[in-house]
Amino acid sequence: MGAEYEGRAVVLAPAVQSSLERAAAVAGQLLPSGLVPWGLDVDQGVFAAYGFRGVPAGAIVASDGTLMDTWQGSRDIDEIKALLDGLLSMSDEAMGRVSPS
Repeated sequence: MGAEYEGRAVVLAPAVQSSLERAAAVAGQLLPSGLVPWGLDVDQGVFAAYGFRGVPAGAIVASDGTLMDTWQGSRDIDEIKALLDGLLSMSDEAMGRVSPS
């Protein structure tokens, strides 16, 4: 997503019921910044695991594998960054860490 989140969390944006080419075209429209990784969930295993019902959808996963949040619908990059900042701040506080300034 960005250097400030590297090693702390990742945002996932899976696609389903599509070809790789079609998913890439849609990702280019919905995720133009290129900062949110996406992938084609061919067997819908990611969708089942995260409880997604349709696209667009996304998830934030902490570096330890903990699911921090999921959502249905579009979010712009600023919304995702604000959500990440809030979630990581709460996580840092729970772990007794001071957030980087």
